[in-house]
Amino acid sequence: MKKRLIILLLPRKTIRNSMISLALIVLILFFTWPCNYLSVIQPKALNQVTVIIDPGHGGIDGGVSRGGLLEKDITLEVAKILKKMLENKGCDVKMTRETDTDVSHLIPGGPETRYRRDVHSRTKFVNESNGDLYVSIHVDSCDDPSIRGAIVFHSKNNEESLNLATIIQSHLNKVTVINPQAGEYFHQEVKEGDFHILNNAVIPGVLAEVGFITNANDRKLLATHSYRKKLAEAICNGIVDFLCNIPAH
Repeated sequence: MKKRLIILLLPRKTIRNSMISLALIVLILFFTWPCNYLSVIQPKALNQVTVIIDPGHGGIDGGVSRGGLLEKDITLEVAKILKKMLENKGCDVKMTRETDTDVSHLIPGGPETRYRRDVHSRTKFVNESNGDLYVSIHVDSCDDPSIRGAIVFHSKNNEESLNLATIIQSHLNKVTVINPQAGEYFHQEVKEGDFHILNNAVIPGVLAEVGFITNANDRKLLATHSYRKKLAEAICNGIVDFLCNIPAH
C-alpha cells in the first residue's frame, strides 16, 4: 500500500497574520521579561569584563586589628591573589590600591578629613573605571567574640548587587564555616549595607567582610596565607558564576 503525502496549504493572508502575531509576542516578551533572564541568553565573555577590586583601608588607616594582625594587610593580600585569579580567567582587573597606602590623593585638598577623602576616593575610582562590577574587601570586628564567618553586603538600590552578593556569600560560606566550636555563631547570610561605596557606585558591586578578627578561630585563619588564598578563590568563583549567570548553590 502506497503512502500518500498530504500538503496543507494555508492562505497567504493567514500566514502573514500569524507571522505578525508571533513578532508582536516576541517584542512584548523582550521588553517585559526580567532583565536577568535576558542576560542568561547573552552572557558576557570573561575577557570582555573589567572587575574593580578595592582592598579596604591602607597606609595610616590600618582598619581593625588584634595584636600585630592588621585588616589593611589581610585585605591587600586577598585582593592581590584575587586579581591574579581573575586575570588567569581572562578578566581585566583594576585595583584601588596595590601597596600599603590609602587613596585619599584622588581627591586632593578636599574639605573632608583624610579618612573621608579616602572613602569618597574609592567610590570615585570605581565610578571612573569603566568597570563592570566591583568588590570591596574588608575584615569585620564585633564586641561578641563568638561571632564568626563572612558577611557580604549589597546595595539597596541595585538588584544585580544583591545577586552578586548572594553568589559570593554562597562560595565564602564553604570556606569560612569551618571547625565550629561550642557557643560560636557563623554569619552565612547577605545583608543590605549602608556604606558610601554601595550607596554611590554606578556599577554593581558588593562589600565583603571575610571574617571576624575579634574571634580567636577566625583570627588564627586570617593570619595564614593559605586561608587568604581560599578566601580569594571563593570570591573569584562567585564573580565568575555571577558573570556566567550560574545561581547560588
